[in-house]
Amino acid sequence: MADPTQKHISRRQLLKLSAVAAGGALLAACSNSSPAPAQPASTQAPAKSSGPLTLSVWISPSFNETADAAIGNVFKEWGGKNNASIDFQVVPEAERRQRYTAAIEGKKPPDIAYTFEAELQYYRAQNLVADCTDFMTEMAKLEGGLFESAYLNVAYQGKYYGVPYVVNPWVNHVRTDLLKQAGVDYPKTWQDVVTISDKVSKPPQVYTYAMSLGDNNDTSNNFLVMAWAYGAQLQTPEGGLSFQNPGMVDAIKLVKEMFDKKVIPPGATTWDSSGNNKAYQSKQAVLIHNPNSVYAQLESDARKADASQEAKDLLANTGMYGMPAGPKGAFDMVDVRAFVAFKDGKDPAASKNALKYFIDPKNYEKVIETGLNRWAPVYKNMMDRPLWQKEAYKNYKQLMTNGRAMAYGGPPNAAMDEVLNSWLISRMLQEVCTSGKDPQKALDDARAKMAEIYKKWKLPA
Repeated sequence: MADPTQKHISRRQLLKLSAVAAGGALLAACSNSSPAPAQPASTQAPAKSSGPLTLSVWISPSFNETADAAIGNVFKEWGGKNNASIDFQVVPEAERRQRYTAAIEGKKPPDIAYTFEAELQYYRAQNLVADCTDFMTEMAKLEGGLFESAYLNVAYQGKYYGVPYVVNPWVNHVRTDLLKQAGVDYPKTWQDVVTISDKVSKPPQVYTYAMSLGDNNDTSNNFLVMAWAYGAQLQTPEGGLSFQNPGMVDAIKLVKEMFDKKVIPPGATTWDSSGNNKAYQSKQAVLIHNPNSVYAQLESDARKADASQEAKDLLANTGMYGMPAGPKGAFDMVDVRAFVAFKDGKDPAASKNALKYFIDPKNYEKVIETGLNRWAPVYKNMMDRPLWQKEAYKNYKQLMTNGRAMAYGGPPNAAMDEVLNSWLISRMLQEVCTSGKDPQKALDDARAKMAEIYKKWKLPA
């Protein structure tokens, strides 16, 4: 279909991800050059094991079974070539970190594990993950090199501590048919989201903005992109804690206004990371801010031989837009996901070998091609493949190059990961929305808790 997304996104003035080299728990800055492609070394060296080996691979659900299977199939393919079995597990996001913690404390971590954003740096800072520099230095030169955000996610002081496997642009999925029926345009500003609500929503059947407010990463993503538009950010360029200025208070007040006016569904405060996906796919939301897992699932459903007309219509009436603006502008977001090999796994050398096989472009491309556009590639040149030339994805490469990561305006680090996974942002918003706590007081209390975490990791607070 002719997607209005493209014209809208192309007008965005996106800022590049801030990357600063520093000491402590900070990352080294990377080069933006794109070295000439090199040929990868063999990725099929036998696993070092005295007998049949079983490697466990844990991932978070992508909300697209085809995409999950594509990832598992590449690891299983490696296992078939190396006399090894793969125990591939899709772990619900709500329980994933608890399972990781219990497994690590019990000295039986998964051999290979999914990490989200600064989570890799959290484990790296505790010396829990294997150094992958020996093969990632080579792999990072292929296919035009890695997107900068992918490099920053897995690198520290010039070394690689994992394998990035996706750069996820976050977009607003929008019911274009409902906007048209109401006679309104896509909201240019965040305040416009409130303004159009009376015309486009019909609570309790349909709500305007299915913003996540539960204890999950989507809440932090949804809130931070809004905070940027008001001039606030999580970190300083040095990787210290920011989070406190008038713009942050204004963003909290906006969320409160949306919640009180039922722009946001009341149940959003209890959602897990699938809550907003489900709201949109069940036609209970006009727009949601999410990676394209939603659009990819709509495509998958519409392609089925027995697809209903309703499924086809929902896909046809879904647009993907850039972010609305605030007083300080409009900024788009990306996240990066990676795999690590835990040092206490059964055979770290074999795990690294499996990761090398996975990220080799000729194998990794199978994940991208069969994942129905669920995952955007970490390699720059892969965005030039035909499957990314659809109208809906036309500007993804620009978003992936210029979009801000959650760590903005500094690099990802262990303190940031602990803050996000302590749910300090979501609980701050819940206190304001459901308990009536004063926004400034809620901000001050949340930041005080964040500061203790940053001080523990010896970072500026």
